[in-house]
Amino acid sequence: MRTAYRVAVLVLVVLGITSCAAGAPRNIQAQALVDQSTATLELFKSRQKDSTQLFTAALREARGILIFPDIFEIAVGIGGQGGSGVMLSRAASGDWGYPAFYRLSGGSLGVQLGAQSSEVIFVLMTDEAVRKVIESPTQFAIGAQATFGEIGGGGTSATNLKGADIIGFTKGSGIFAGAALSTAYVSALTALNQSYYQNAAATPSAILIDHQVSNPDADRLRRALVVQ
Repeated sequence: MRTAYRVAVLVLVVLGITSCAAGAPRNIQAQALVDQSTATLELFKSRQKDSTQLFTAALREARGILIFPDIFEIAVGIGGQGGSGVMLSRAASGDWGYPAFYRLSGGSLGVQLGAQSSEVIFVLMTDEAVRKVIESPTQFAIGAQATFGEIGGGGTSATNLKGADIIGFTKGSGIFAGAALSTAYVSALTALNQSYYQNAAATPSAILIDHQVSNPDADRLRRALVVQ
């Protein structure tokens, strides 16, 4: 009963924080997501672990990336995940484009009781994976297509990452050992995309495929994606 009470309180706190954030102007929300995503990316690159080498190797060859700096998961018999983040893709020149904003959501069944917050990055290794996110996000079942490696976990090898369309990396903390994203999917945050670029035509396709819009406030994130 005491554990259930603590979880309930934690949920109310998170919902309160989310509500306050939702009251901020959308362009401020969008920039906050860009800055948080940059911090998450830099953290994953700086970890002195074997999995960091895999992360940077995957990033070097990536065609796109999804960064979710704060995925909150709660499970009391039936669990669910949720959080906002950004997606970027490479232009034909090989340079990284500008971010589009996405929501990660989904659920899982289980008997767990707990809550956790995780930082999750999906490295999209093929143009097909990038297109699937953009063209049919509600059908994009991450768990069915992703290979996961936990940052600092030490259990992931280059062999089992080879050939994956999507490579997922997570750094979790809390009651759960890792992010359970077996039925998660992503969907575009239209209002944030339009607000961040001050353009009603800033669709995911315009941002990620045609690279028609830009915002210099995202340049630090784009530079962080470059692996020497």
